[in-house]
Formats: sequence, C-alpha cells, structure tokens
Amino acid sequence: MLVLIENVLIRIFDLDASVNHCASRGSDFISKRLSMKVRGQNPAQSLRPDAREKVIAAWRDLGEPAVGAAVLRKIQEGLKHSIGGGAGVSPAAIARILADADAELLHPEVIECDAEWRASEIERETKTFQHSGIRSLEFT
Repeated sequence: MLVLIENVLIRIFDLDASVNHCASRGSDFISKRLSMKVRGQNPAQSLRPDAREKVIAAWRDLGEPAVGAAVLRKIQEGLKHSIGGGAGVSPAAIARILADADAELLHPEVIECDAEWRASEIERETKTFQHSGIRSLEFT
C-alpha cells in the first residue's frame, strides 16, 4: 500500500527526479528531500460553478453525512450522470468543495479513496497509452 501511496504522491505533486529515484530504490523518500511543485490552482476551484453547486446539493440530499469513501463515490457517480465526465472529478476535489461547505471529513477514508481513484486513473491511462501502438519512448 505504501508503494501505491508513494506513486500517487509522485503523480499528484509532480515530484522531481531525485525523489522519483529515492522512491524507486525503496528508501524512505518522504523523510528525504521531498520537493513538491504545485501545479496551478486547486482543482476543486477550477470546477464549473454549477458542478460545485451539484456537489454540495448531492451532499445535502444525502443528509449532510460525514464525508468518507462511500459518500464521495455516490457524489462522484451523481456528477458523472448529471454533468458528464464526473468520473474525472477526484474524490479529493469533491472533499475540498464539501470542506468549504463545512462538511465533516473522514480524512483517512478521503485520502484512501482518492489514492485508489488516482491509481485506477493511472491504470486506465496506461492501458490507453499501451493500446495507442507506441511501444517505447526514448528521451535524449
């Protein structure tokens, strides 16, 4: 599980090559030279206003429960049906919106749900890449 979380952190924060090297050697990269480059703005803020409103409305329709994995998945599924492409909205982005609406977050569940979602997105993108016919890339 730690390797999965390390890979997700590398993907999320676009860690530099030295951190990637530490992670590939299996060393404790979190305690060593963790340099993160933040990419642009908060993804939750970049959603269309109607999508943000739909996230909050869906949470309220559920009775404003504490936000864990089950709630995030229900809201994600609802977004997919109501605005299309809702599967592209990460659980972390949904949780951020709900935190702004004063929702109670079950942080371990939110983090694990987001890590699983990101891992499945990486797997999906990898399969898409593999099916594109490109066998290997060489960087000079």
